[in-house]
Amino acid sequence: MELTQQNVTEIQANQIADFVYSEIKYDLPKNTYVEYVKKHLLYKTCVIIYDFNGIVAFARFNVIDNAKRFNILEAIIRKDKRWYGLMKNMIEKGLSLYPNVEYISFERGQRNMDRGFRVYKIKEFLRRDL
Repeated sequence: MELTQQNVTEIQANQIADFVYSEIKYDLPKNTYVEYVKKHLLYKTCVIIYDFNGIVAFARFNVIDNAKRFNILEAIIRKDKRWYGLMKNMIEKGLSLYPNVEYISFERGQRNMDRGFRVYKIKEFLRRDL
């Protein structure tokens, strides 16, 4: 089989789906999730962090409000790698693709209002000047 960008995207999307479904319980059918991931790979609205054992963290986001805000759809970090600053690392990687973004919000706050919805300034969220 010849490797094309489409094949690589399909393989990568399936690896991401396997990682996500191993870390959290998802109600969405896996094949539907793979299609979502392929779109985010295409539009470069996701971040993947790897180590020698495979995927360590994955985040999908939308860029909204005239490309000024990341809306994080999900951020999954492997259980043994939590508390190592990987969320900040993923945001910084996203900023390298979209340097004009100034704010960040989380989808969970919009879907689950008892968690509270808030828009953060990126500098405050990262606790440093950019």
